[in-house]
Amino acid sequence: MASISKRNGKWSVRVSYYDELGNRHFKNKSGFTRKKEAEQWALELERSKFDASIGKVETEDSFPDYFLRWYHAFKEPTLSLATKRRYLITHKVVEQFFAGFKLTQITRLQYQQFLNEYGKTHSIASSQKVNTQIKACIHDALDDGHIQFDFTKKSKITGHAGKDISLKFLDADDMIKLINYLKLDINPIHPTKMMALTALYTGARFEEIAGLTWHDISPKFGTISINKAWNTLENNGFKVTKNDQSNRIIRV
Repeated sequence: MASISKRNGKWSVRVSYYDELGNRHFKNKSGFTRKKEAEQWALELERSKFDASIGKVETEDSFPDYFLRWYHAFKEPTLSLATKRRYLITHKVVEQFFAGFKLTQITRLQYQQFLNEYGKTHSIASSQKVNTQIKACIHDALDDGHIQFDFTKKSKITGHAGKDISLKFLDADDMIKLINYLKLDINPIHPTKMMALTALYTGARFEEIAGLTWHDISPKFGTISINKAWNTLENNGFKVTKNDQSNRIIRV
């Protein structure tokens, strides 16, 4: 039941509720300039009683342990192997910086200090990935009532600049030079150079090229069929291509 009162020209609200252990608690908020605002805040809290979100007990898990449990429950079942590894890397980072800290103990200051420290040795892009994954975890923890505030809110990403985009791609002249160099010494016993040439001529992904078999190559029609890929992360067999559009026939 909500209690609304006015004092010194401002409205205050007091709402009682019970947690999942049956213990009674109160939430208070003051400083509303209008009674309608106080009533709206009280109404939202009253509604939360019906889905039990207001009465959930905060978690006793450490930050690293909670992140790992959250990953296994909400992320692992639907992610690709590469993305799974990215989350596990983030877990190791969290474990390194927040070992022994309960999820409920982390403050915005501590989290920003973590981002600042991480950014000293990593690129902005890497810091952004870590922050995005942690934010997703913390937002779910907040929605589930395990924490009372979002310590990732308004955090600032730090880190050094990544590689210049010009270093990530070959221009036409450099591509021709590389092709000519690779053609100088091609040995079928050592397919690395042939794979590099295939990549240059087709634009196919590395795992697609690694997954090619003789049945995929047609000398008669001058085509290469991309219909599967090699599991390069675990190096243990074929897998499907990235998506349906990746299955294609390329003229060479």
